[in-house]
Amino acid sequence: MELSGIKKAGFYPIDGETYGQPFPEGVGGCAGFRIPGLIKLSDGALFATTDARYDCPGEDCGGIDTMFALSTDGGERWTAGYAAYFPDSLGTPGDLRDATICIDPMPVETPDGTLHIFVNLGPTGVTTALKWPGAGSGFINVEGVRRLAVTDDLAHADSSPESFPYYIGDPSDGFSPVIDRANGENTGFAVDGFFNLYRVSADGFEALTQPQTDTGSRIVQNLFYRDSELHVYNTMYTLQVSSEDRGKTWNWRLVSIKLQDETGVISSPGNGLVTSDGVVVLPFYAMDPDISVLRSFLVFSEDNGNSFFRSSYVPSVAEIPNSSESKPVELPDGTLRLFFRSSTRRICYADYDRTENLWSEPKALPVLVHSDCNFGALARGDRIFIAYARGVGACARSRSHGRIYVFRTDEHKKMLLYDVFPVTDDAFSYAVLADVDPSTLAVLYDTCADGKVIFKKIAADSSE
Repeated sequence: MELSGIKKAGFYPIDGETYGQPFPEGVGGCAGFRIPGLIKLSDGALFATTDARYDCPGEDCGGIDTMFALSTDGGERWTAGYAAYFPDSLGTPGDLRDATICIDPMPVETPDGTLHIFVNLGPTGVTTALKWPGAGSGFINVEGVRRLAVTDDLAHADSSPESFPYYIGDPSDGFSPVIDRANGENTGFAVDGFFNLYRVSADGFEALTQPQTDTGSRIVQNLFYRDSELHVYNTMYTLQVSSEDRGKTWNWRLVSIKLQDETGVISSPGNGLVTSDGVVVLPFYAMDPDISVLRSFLVFSEDNGNSFFRSSYVPSVAEIPNSSESKPVELPDGTLRLFFRSSTRRICYADYDRTENLWSEPKALPVLVHSDCNFGALARGDRIFIAYARGVGACARSRSHGRIYVFRTDEHKKMLLYDVFPVTDDAFSYAVLADVDPSTLAVLYDTCADGKVIFKKIAADSSE
């Protein structure tokens, strides 16, 4: 990620191994982590993801990158790296508005064996915590093709992308030209696959540079940096980071899944799902600027993550008015059941009919949890495992007391509480579950503001 000593955005491999934990303090030069993701790969390996939050883990603001770790021995040893790295700041910037943000990674392995991480990418300063994303996708239609819109005026970056003078053309030999909309000609600028910015001349591609926030060191300009010569629209983007070689190299692309009237559309971190018939299912949610309306929905791919279509929103009912971060599971008869975060202090869910694009009425289970928190969900036959923060007291306050709740589904698909496994009585915030073997589950969870992501194995025999 360096060009003659000048850092640029991209992926970043880390030499060496960690033992027992995928993201111990200090790996990759990072002190704090949050938002775990975990899947078991088709070859049996475990693949984990996290937000690299440096020295400010409790803030959903600038200076966050996406890290991954791979274990081929059931979690004893891990090798880690950065799947998405933006060096516009050296870790957390002094002002949290002064850097890009890659937040809430969602890993999935498609049936062709490719690894993908879907993560929310915001230009400098654009987050749902500080500067709210603009409505729409940031793409424009040029002769029937969706193109990423670009402006050379930062003050214009909040305006409609339809008024932007430039767009990104088709890639060739690793570079995509910046095209002038007025005449369809090249502007003399180009970007690489990581949105780093270059000037094109007879001698080739010259990287443009700018100062790094807080340090003044030179870095390569990027379409997502505030101080670069060209800028994208100020909204939140979905970045798809893909690897065909188990994380040795990564390719990036922006996925346009937002509707034109949507502002904050956010991936549900933890993991995606691949159904028994090979369909990739990705959980997302939309949130309005005043955070009064939150609506879960699903995104599907039938071609290994090359194209996508989305479901309708999970409906709201009086007792369950909102839905946000979620986890889909597949029941034995093929039904998709989506468990989602709410403000009800209950585990909530709804079933989705792919044929009719219809949801069942949401239901809440009679299990008290700290539901203002993300969670893990995993199906094994007629059993569903859900990792949640139980919290403390009658109101289930605090992100703590992690438990794995085990439900059985009967012939009517009704959920019956069957067992509860303790994980910890200490801090327990966002969590995710994965299979290790028929007798063992893996749980990866974070401790919120403490900045630790912790891996544990839990005995959970499925041979009954």
